[in-house]
Amino acid sequence: MSDIIARAIAFSVKNNLLNGINQAVASGAASTTVTFTTTQADANYALVITPGWPTVFSVAKTNLGFTVTWSTAPTVAQTFDWLLYR
Repeated sequence: MSDIIARAIAFSVKNNLLNGINQAVASGAASTTVTFTTTQADANYALVITPGWPTVFSVAKTNLGFTVTWSTAPTVAQTFDWLLYR
């Protein structure tokens, strides 16, 4: 493993970073729920979310995951990326 990959993994573990790449959003979906593979201690985390279509969104967070509510549902299947950090 290269040194840069090892440092990136160590940084992610140390800072409790979780992410999702190309998270699926069905055509017409008004919201999307993400369930974490690792339960968080609490909901005091920040999220960066980048949808693949023009929309505004709100987020409801729990220690088990989060739900993104889209102001404009996609007209075809789309994806979004997300990053959790503390």
